[in-house]
Amino acid sequence: MDDILHEIPDEDLLDKMIAHETEERIFKAVESLPEKCQQIFRLSRIDGLKHAEIASRLGLSEKTVENQIGIAIKKLSRLRKFLS
Repeated sequence: MDDILHEIPDEDLLDKMIAHETEERIFKAVESLPEKCQQIFRLSRIDGLKHAEIASRLGLSEKTVENQIGIAIKKLSRLRKFLS
């Protein structure tokens, strides 16, 4: 019985495993976005740039940046519901 208990991962390890799996799913979901949408989403949500900064950097209008982020959020939201 003691041997079995030692094989069960502790809560910290389990939490890390779940976090890693979640991170991988998010990464794959973001990678599934169209290239420009993915690039804009990453600049916004990962790099923390403002819409105006992204627009200037990529030579786009702020409205295009807003639209692309909206598209990304909708697609990622649908994927999240599907994966749940």
